[in-house]
Amino acid sequence: MKNPTKTEITEENGKILVRLGTYHVNIYTLREAGRPDRFRLKWSIGGKTPQTRNVKTREEALEQAGEILDFRCAARDDLTEVSTKKLRYWQLCEESLGGVPLDVACKFYLAQCPTAFVPAPVSEIVDDVLASLGAKKGGRGASPEWVRTVKRRGKAFAEFAAGRAFHEITTVDVAKFLRNPEWNLRTQFNYQGVVALLYGAAKKANALPKTDSAFDKFDKIEKPMSAEKDVLPPSSLEKVLRAAVASGRTRIIPYLAVCAFGGVRAAEANRLVWGTHVDMEERVVRLTTDITKTGCRRIVQMNDAMFAWLSKYQGADGTPIQTYEDAGRVVTVLWKEAGLTEWPHNALRVSFISYSMALTENAAAVANGAGHSEQMLQTVYKQIRGVNKKTAKEWFDILPDLHEESLIPQINPTTTTISDPSVT
Repeated sequence: MKNPTKTEITEENGKILVRLGTYHVNIYTLREAGRPDRFRLKWSIGGKTPQTRNVKTREEALEQAGEILDFRCAARDDLTEVSTKKLRYWQLCEESLGGVPLDVACKFYLAQCPTAFVPAPVSEIVDDVLASLGAKKGGRGASPEWVRTVKRRGKAFAEFAAGRAFHEITTVDVAKFLRNPEWNLRTQFNYQGVVALLYGAAKKANALPKTDSAFDKFDKIEKPMSAEKDVLPPSSLEKVLRAAVASGRTRIIPYLAVCAFGGVRAAEANRLVWGTHVDMEERVVRLTTDITKTGCRRIVQMNDAMFAWLSKYQGADGTPIQTYEDAGRVVTVLWKEAGLTEWPHNALRVSFISYSMALTENAAAVANGAGHSEQMLQTVYKQIRGVNKKTAKEWFDILPDLHEESLIPQINPTTTTISDPSVT
C-alpha cells in the first residue's frame, strides 16, 4: 500500500508521535519495576473511544503504527481494530468473499442468527488473557508470579485442546484435563481456577453460546481442606540468608528481609522501591495502594532485624529492592543450597505473623501491619506448632554477622553486572 505522504516520527517526554497525512498514532512507554519496558499504541477513529494496542518492543510499535496509518489513509478504518495476528486471516477471508469486507459479512450473518457466537480457539483466548493481565485498571497489572502461573496452566489447557475452539470442548474433556491422576487434589483445584478464568474470558469475547458451557456443567473440584499452617524455624531462615551472602546473591537479601521481618507479601515486595516505599531515615516501609494486594495502604515499621539487613544491603533511591526476574526461583535455589528439605507454603509471611503474635501478644498491631483482620490472626495464626516466645525471639535476633561476612567480597546490591552462579 503506497503512502500518500511521508511518515513523520517525533519523540518528546517519552511519547512518540507517528503521523501520516491527517492521521496520527501515539506511542507510550509502559515502565514497571522488575519488568521490561512495553509500548502502548493509541489512536482515535471518528470520535469513538480511543483504540489501544500493547506490544513488546519499540520497533514493533513503530511498524504497527505505520500499518494502522496506511489502513486509515486507504479508508479501511475497520482493519485498524484487528490485531496483527488476525489481520492476515481477515484479509484472506475478504478475498474469499469476493471483496466484501469481513465485518460487513459477519454483521449480516449475526443479524440472521441472533444467538450466534464467534468461535475462538482455546490458544487464542489464552493469549488474550495473558495480554490483559498486564493492562488491568490501577496501572500495575498482575504480578509476574500470577502471569507465569496463568501462562503455564493456560498453555497446558491449550495444548490439551489441540487447536479446538471452546465450544468444541466437552464436559468429559474438562474432567479428563482437570482430574489428571498425576496431580494431587490441590493442584487439580488450582488448575480449575485458571480454566474458570479462561472460560469467563471466552464468554466475554462471545466465543461461547449463551447456554451453559462444558465447564459450567462440570462437577467442580472442591477446595481441599488447608493443613495447619507451618512456620520456618529461625535456624532455617538464618541458613538461607547466609547462603545468599556466601553465594554472592546479596541482591535478594532486602526482599527476604521485608518478607521475613515485616510480613510483606512476596508480590508486594517485588514492587517496592528504595526511597519511595522503603524509607530508611524514618524506618518504615510504606505500602501504597498501587502495590498492595487489597488496594489498601498500610505502614510497616522496621524492627531492628529488618533495619539491620536493609542498612547493610541498601540500594540507591529510585531503584527496586528486588532486581531478579524471579525472586521465588532464587529463594528456592538458596534453600536447597542451605540443605533444607522442606519450605512451608508462604513461609516468610506466615512465620513473621506467627512469631510476632507470640512475641508481642498484640494481635491488633500485627494485623494492622500485615493487612489481615485481627479475627483471622486469632483463629489461623495462634498456637502454631513450634511458635513460642523463645523461638520468636530467635527469629528476630537474626542479624548480619559482620565478622563472618568480612571474609566475603562485598557486592554492591544495585549493580547488575555481577556474576550470579546458577541464577540470573
